[in-house]
Amino acid sequence: MPSFAMAQVPNDLIANRITLEINKSIQSNTVDCTVEKSCVNEAQTGKCIKYHNDQWFSIIPSVNQTHYINISGQSCRDLRGVQLVVIDGIPCDTSSYQIISCVSLATQDDVFLPLVGLESGREYLLNIDGYLHDYCDFTIEFGSAPIGLPMINEHNGLLNYFVEDRYVNLSWEIEESIESNVIEYQVFRRESREDKHDLVYKVSHNKNTFGIPQLEYSIQDTIQHGGHYFYKIVAILGSNASIILNEIDLEVVLEKDLSSHIIELSLDYKKKTPITILVFNAQNNRLLKSRLFNFDDDYRTTSLNVRQWTKLNIHMFRIEIIDNDTNKKEILSFNR
Repeated sequence: MPSFAMAQVPNDLIANRITLEINKSIQSNTVDCTVEKSCVNEAQTGKCIKYHNDQWFSIIPSVNQTHYINISGQSCRDLRGVQLVVIDGIPCDTSSYQIISCVSLATQDDVFLPLVGLESGREYLLNIDGYLHDYCDFTIEFGSAPIGLPMINEHNGLLNYFVEDRYVNLSWEIEESIESNVIEYQVFRRESREDKHDLVYKVSHNKNTFGIPQLEYSIQDTIQHGGHYFYKIVAILGSNASIILNEIDLEVVLEKDLSSHIIELSLDYKKKTPITILVFNAQNNRLLKSRLFNFDDDYRTTSLNVRQWTKLNIHMFRIEIIDNDTNKKEILSFNR
């Protein structure tokens, strides 16, 4: 992790923008960068980024082919990563700006942004900023080949999942229109407290003996501890290209972790006694749940799962158990 005791970069101002040479990387950082309000068009990019500590680069393609902006080696104070805007226009003439791409990462993965249809010999502007005011050290390259994960989700495949204790089962389907270009599939996983995705599975793209492609695939991932997880399914194509088929986030709660969200009640009443159980937020007396049943032996040990409320930061509960025949009430308190 960098100390961020760095000097302001020279390309803080658009007039001092650094022109990136093809396949030559530059290391930079966003510390102490300032925003030239007259040189950004927030009306165009407001839904994508909020300018805070931006800096400027430019690229001038020499040939008409797909190029890539490769961002790698990110090390950020708040672990959020950088955000990137690619602009076709005259520097500081914001009325001339045409946004080619605008991407916020929210991770520190090594990533690439493909740029298609750029005109050779034409200058394009690149604005780099720390996502949500983050301060980042990073390496940027204007490349002829992609490096890392795609920045943009192409959503070319269907993705389904189900979670069974520590097992996350993912299944996806590839569209026939792109399957002929696919070599393999890669499954990446990131836990919410981590800053980068890890490659956890590789799955070959298959065809049967008649040459008919397999379009549906699945894997089972094993989770060691509960938490919030993010998955990306990436299709690896020829010539080192790759696309994100789909991505999903989900929460995994292991059975061993459930006990902290369970309130066990011991009940002893005559059979068929009508019982009401009321669950309150003990901090504001708000009723969270009510349950009415006729008592029998199956209810002698009754479990209440309060996880839906502990997720909302409600941890103190008052439980009222009412015998509806006699109106006798038992009041219990729990902290989860």
